[in-house]
Amino acid sequence: MDAQALVVEVGTEELPVEEQKTARQYIQEVWPERLRAYGWTDVPTVVWTTPRRIVLYVERFPAVQPTRTEVIKGPPKHTALDAEGRPTPALMGFLRRYGASPEDVRIEEGPRGAYVVLERQVPGRPAVEVLPEILTPLFESIPFRKRMRWPGSPVAFSRPVRWILALWGDTVVPWQFAGVTADRFTYGHRLLTGNRRIEVPDAARYEALLEEVRVLVSNEKRRQQFEAEIRQALADVPDARPVEDPELLDLWVHLTEWPTVLVGAFDPQFLRLPAEILITAMRHHQKYLAVVNSRGRLQPRFLTLLQTHPSHGPTVRTGHERVLVARFRDADFFWHEDCRQGLEAYAARLSQVQFLEGGGTYADKVYRLHALASVVAPLWRLSPPEQTLLEQAVRLAKADLVSQLVGEFPELEGIAGGLLARQEGRPEPLWRAIYEHVRPQRMEDPIPSTPLGQCLAFLDRLDSLWISFGLGHQPSGSRDPLGQRRWALGLLRILIEGGISADIPKLLEDVYRRLTDPSVTSATDVAKGRLYHDCYLKQPELLSFLQGRLAAYWEAQGARPDFIDSLIDRRPWDPWDLDRRLRAFRESDPDDVYRIGLVFKRLYSITKDLPAAPGRVETHRFQQDEERQLWEFYRRLREPVTEAIVERRYADAVRHLASLSPVLHTFFEQVFVMVEDADLRRNRLALLYEIRTLFEQLADFHRWQVEVERVF
Repeated sequence: MDAQALVVEVGTEELPVEEQKTARQYIQEVWPERLRAYGWTDVPTVVWTTPRRIVLYVERFPAVQPTRTEVIKGPPKHTALDAEGRPTPALMGFLRRYGASPEDVRIEEGPRGAYVVLERQVPGRPAVEVLPEILTPLFESIPFRKRMRWPGSPVAFSRPVRWILALWGDTVVPWQFAGVTADRFTYGHRLLTGNRRIEVPDAARYEALLEEVRVLVSNEKRRQQFEAEIRQALADVPDARPVEDPELLDLWVHLTEWPTVLVGAFDPQFLRLPAEILITAMRHHQKYLAVVNSRGRLQPRFLTLLQTHPSHGPTVRTGHERVLVARFRDADFFWHEDCRQGLEAYAARLSQVQFLEGGGTYADKVYRLHALASVVAPLWRLSPPEQTLLEQAVRLAKADLVSQLVGEFPELEGIAGGLLARQEGRPEPLWRAIYEHVRPQRMEDPIPSTPLGQCLAFLDRLDSLWISFGLGHQPSGSRDPLGQRRWALGLLRILIEGGISADIPKLLEDVYRRLTDPSVTSATDVAKGRLYHDCYLKQPELLSFLQGRLAAYWEAQGARPDFIDSLIDRRPWDPWDLDRRLRAFRESDPDDVYRIGLVFKRLYSITKDLPAAPGRVETHRFQQDEERQLWEFYRRLREPVTEAIVERRYADAVRHLASLSPVLHTFFEQVFVMVEDADLRRNRLALLYEIRTLFEQLADFHRWQVEVERVF
C-alpha cells in the first residue's frame, strides 16, 4: 500500500500562548526520535498550534513499519551450552520463546563474559496499528508549565481535551487519549462559524477543509495573513506603516485562528507625550501595534486583532479607542507627575526599594556601583569628563524604579529614567546612558550605543550577578526567576560587541578587593562583610556559569562545538578575545583548519602523557633530515606565530600554523620517536613538545574533532 497523508489533531480548551509554543517545539524535537525507535527515518513533519488545537501533519506517511533487525541477548555461554558444546534446557527455552533454532544464535564476548545473542528480522506492522503506541507517550510527556488531571481524563494535560481527529489517509487511527477516542471530525472557528462540526474524509484534505470554516491551522500562513491584513488596513492611511514588532506579531499568531486586523485612531493631542510611553501603553497593556510614518514618527493610529465577526468591527473599534484613551490619560498624568517630582527626588527614595532579599536595597546597589566604577571604567578608557558623567549616571540610573511611570509600565525601566533626564536638560551622553543601560534584554536587542552606556550597563549586570550568586541564587533547568541568564548574556555581549578586553577572573577578584576595602565597607559592617565573603566564595561558580552562557551564545551563532570546547576554558578568560579567536577559526580556509586539527591530533597523542617539558632541544642529536627540516621550519615560524597572537591577528596565526602541518606530517611518517635510545627519544619528544606549546598559545586543539584523514 502507498504512503498516505497523516494528520493528528488534539482539540482543547483555549491553550495559553506559551503552552502552544512548548507543545510545538517539543513535538518537533521528539516525534522524529519516537519514529526512529520504530524504524521510521526521514519522515518530514510539520507541527501547528492554534488556541484550540495541537496538530501533527505528515504529507506522506508509510503504510507499514519498516522491517527491523532485533538483537536479543540470551543466557550466558556457560549456562546455554554444556561441556561438549550442546544446547542446554536454558538455551532451548530461550529459543522456543522466540521461535528460533540453535543455528540462529551466536556467541559474543562482553564485559562480563560470553553470552548467547539472537538476531532476527522483525516484520513491520501496519502504521495505524503502531501509531497509537507512539502518540500516547508523545502527548503525555509534553512539558507544559502547568498540568492538571481534568474530569474524565486519566492523564494530566494543560487544558481539557475536547476532541481528537486522527487520520491516515481515509482511515481513522484507533487512538484514545485523555478519555477521548479519535475519529474523523473537527470543529471550525468558535465565533465565525458557531463552532461548526465538520467531517474530514481524508487526511490530505484536512488543512483546506479547516480553511473553509475559518481556521488557518498553519502558524506560518496565519503570520502571512496578518501581514497582508496590516497592509490592507493601512492602505487608505497616508504615509503609515506598522512599528517593527515581530514578538507582538508572533503573539497575535498564537491568539487567533483566523487573522483579521482592525485599525483604530486616538486624539493627536496625546502625541505630545514621548512616543516610548505611548507605544508601551499600546503594546504591553492592550497588545496593539503602533503606527509610524516614513520618518519613524508615531502616528495617531493603532492596529489590533478583531476576534469576532467583521460586521461588529465599528463597535469593537469604538471600544478599543475608548480603552486606549483611558490608558493614555493615566500615562499623561504619570509622566507629568514624574516630571514634577524629578529624578533627584526619586533617587533619594531608593533606600525604600529592596534589590534582593539579603542583598540590601537599591540604595545599597547604587553605593556598590559607585565603588566599582573605578574598577570597571578603565576598561572603556573613559576620559575624566566621561568618568564624572558615569558617577552621575550611576546615581540616577535606578531612580525611575520609584517613578509612577515604571510603577504602571515596568517595561519602561531605564527608558523612563532616560526620558526624565532628557526632560530635565541633562547632557545627552548622560540621559542616553540611563535610557540604554537596561539593554540588551533579548538576543535581538542592540547593546548601548555609547561607551558611557556600555560601562553603566556592564556595571549593573556585574553587580547583579556577583551579589545574586553570593546569595545562593542560580538558574535551574528552565527556571530563572531573577533573569540571571539574561544578565550574563547581556554582560558578555557588551564586552564582545563593544570590543572590550577584560580578564573576568581577575575582574571578579578586583570587585571583591574593592568592596571589602575599608574605605568602602567598614569593618564594623558585619552583614556586608559576610555577604561579600559569600560572593567571593561563589566566584568559581559564577565564572563557570558565564562560561556556559558564552558557549550558548556561540552555539546560537552556529559555531562548531569542538571550536567552542577548545576555547571555553582558556586563561586569561577574556570573552572578547576568545570570540576573536573563534571568528578566526570559523572564517579561515577550511583546509587550513583541517590540517591543524589532523596534525595536532598526532602531536598531542604522542606528548599528552609527558608530566612536563622533556628539556631543551639539542640540535646535535638530530639524526635524520626530517628532524632538522622540522626544527628549522619551526624556528622560522615561531616568531611570526607569537607576534600574530600577541597582536590578536588570529587569522594570520591560523595560516602560519597550518603551514607547519605538512612538515610535521612528513616527520611523523619518516621518524620513529619512541626509540630505545633514551637521549634520542627525549630530544625528539622535546622537539614535539615545544611545537605543541606553540600551537596551544592559540587554542586547546586537542579538543578539535578530526574524523577523516587526507593526503597533504
